[in-house]
Amino acid sequence: MKALIAIASIIGSTALRGVTLAVLWTWFIAGPQAPFSELPELSVVQALGVAMVVSFLTYRAQTETNRRSSYETKGFGEILAEGILQEVLYIGLVWLMAIILHAMM
Repeated sequence: MKALIAIASIIGSTALRGVTLAVLWTWFIAGPQAPFSELPELSVVQALGVAMVVSFLTYRAQTETNRRSSYETKGFGEILAEGILQEVLYIGLVWLMAIILHAMM
């Protein structure tokens, strides 16, 4: 059951990131009010591809000590819940800032 929740949260998080990037791209890069309005808009699938490339280029490995100590002190459910909460808060803050900035355009 925990594995299904983990897989569902990864899929949901990935889809939410794709939608977020596609909207941000339209608002700030390629939309009618954006500075590069001649660029095409991104679909969600294209946004996911861009996000994967950027993630690959900016990946920072976690040290083995940090990873091991986290797994030794916390259970799988707690680590999963923390990850979901962090993702929801991060994407929520991105949306909040984007809405504020878009309103200022």
